[in-house]
Amino acid sequence: FPIFLLRKFAGISTAIWRFVLVIGTIVCYNTKRIAEGRGVHVDNFVTESRCVEDTERIGADLARYISEWGKPCFIALNGDLGAGKTAFVRGFASVLSPGSRVKSPSYTIVNEYLSGRLPLFHFDMYRIEDEDDLYSIGYDDYPDAGVCIVEWCEKIPFALPDRFLRITIEKLPDNLDARRITAELADGKDIPC
Repeated sequence: FPIFLLRKFAGISTAIWRFVLVIGTIVCYNTKRIAEGRGVHVDNFVTESRCVEDTERIGADLARYISEWGKPCFIALNGDLGAGKTAFVRGFASVLSPGSRVKSPSYTIVNEYLSGRLPLFHFDMYRIEDEDDLYSIGYDDYPDAGVCIVEWCEKIPFALPDRFLRITIEKLPDNLDARRITAELADGKDIPC
């Protein structure tokens, strides 16, 4: 793991450290496997967030890796209403599109954050009924144009790419502010970004 990144993340919690290290290891390990022609191997990673700020920091830490990679990618963001998906995106956007005011795209379907080096497109597919709804918003143009972070992907299984990162955020019963965050790479021929 690069030493300069260790110094950069010195003030974050142990759970967030583990998340950052595992995601970084997944990306580095799979880059090497792909270069050797061996395909992708990924295990799930699970961490817990104790508050909204932790969820935002975890989103920001993932965005740092995506930003360094510098290529378009697709992130499926799963979780019930109120689970913290928008908080995760708020942290994510703080890195990719600093200064952007993040809000849920529930009624607009997509919010575009273009102030950073890599465009960020935040989708909410909750109201999407079929392929025609996606076509009407120009959905096919987005995945190659920047980072797509998409809520309610279970509504559009027909439109998911072959390769993507799935983040699942679950409420924990013992603490109203606590969340379990699971990250996993979908099967495919390459890393998600």
